[in-house]
Amino acid sequence: MVEVERGSGWTRYWNHGNWWKALILVAVYWGVYQLVSLGTSTLFGPFIDADNVLSSPLSILLAVALPILIMGGLLLLLAFSLGWSRELFARQPLRGRPWMWIAVVLVIIPIILRLIATNWSAYSVATVFSLLFLGLCVGFAEEVLTRGFVVNMLRKGGAGEKVVFLLSSVYFAALHSGNIVSGQAPLSVLLIVIYTFGFGAMMYLSLRATGSIVWVILLHAATDPITILATGGIDAHSATTAGSDGLIGIAGIFNFVYIALGLLAIILVKNRHEGSTPVPHDAGQKSRSRYWSMAVSAASGSMTSSSRSGARPVKARMRSVSTAGSRFAGICPWLIACRIRRSTIARPSRSPTATCWRSAGSCIASTT
Repeated sequence: MVEVERGSGWTRYWNHGNWWKALILVAVYWGVYQLVSLGTSTLFGPFIDADNVLSSPLSILLAVALPILIMGGLLLLLAFSLGWSRELFARQPLRGRPWMWIAVVLVIIPIILRLIATNWSAYSVATVFSLLFLGLCVGFAEEVLTRGFVVNMLRKGGAGEKVVFLLSSVYFAALHSGNIVSGQAPLSVLLIVIYTFGFGAMMYLSLRATGSIVWVILLHAATDPITILATGGIDAHSATTAGSDGLIGIAGIFNFVYIALGLLAIILVKNRHEGSTPVPHDAGQKSRSRYWSMAVSAASGSMTSSSRSGARPVKARMRSVSTAGSRFAGICPWLIACRIRRSTIARPSRSPTATCWRSAGSCIASTT
């Protein structure tokens, strides 16, 4: 029986996800973000320091945090319109491997090093909290987009996890290639893209390891503002506000480790499809009911066949009942009793089919 998918055309379109739909979503996100950023910069221009957006807490909030906050809100609206709001933040359907926890550790260590290296006296409390809020906005919007929507769409499209891992990391890196529009040097943008591929790989592995996108959002939210505070700028290094060069240099080594582990993970991540869709909590009960109906039908057929051939030997009838029970032994272990109780089949007072019906009946009574 073919299950008919319900919902609007909008929902059905995105539920049949694939790589190019995910790429379109990322491209549209980037384009809308540029328009929103231009709008907020124009609207709040008098309150923004165009030469140094980190010069004041208000400039940080209006010039950088507000556009990303708006984009995060638009992503939530999209999730609600598709009915994905729960599954995006639900437990991951695929369990992570133990080695994937390496990515979580590799992300946390540089955060700690930069926290120690930061020249905290160069910042006001308001500036620190503004940057932390900025980091939370960035972590939420970018992770919901790439590790939420992109991963979910690729899985719905039937992509294996190796493809999901690779494309979600590549799309995350491509999202940052748009920095060239802001006037950054092409070589600098290229280095950022390479780094963000490695960091995106760490975020995917962290998603699999922790099992929740919430922890990935928090890891990302901690990385960006702490890096800005330690280096004194966004994708830059300021001599006036930067902290200890030694610790910052050590933390920078992890950027190359991310890239190396990301390339290695292309081989290590298993290209599996199973478990790509979360199983409803009542699916087990429905499955048991369905297979019990199949078991009863099979037992009924076996009993009818046995009654028509009463002259058949006991061993032949026992083999028929045993075959019917073994078909469902993997789903309903209680039917194995039809095979185990061979000693009782030889008793004149109990036929093989009666033994099977008695075992199945006791099992049904215990489950109800």
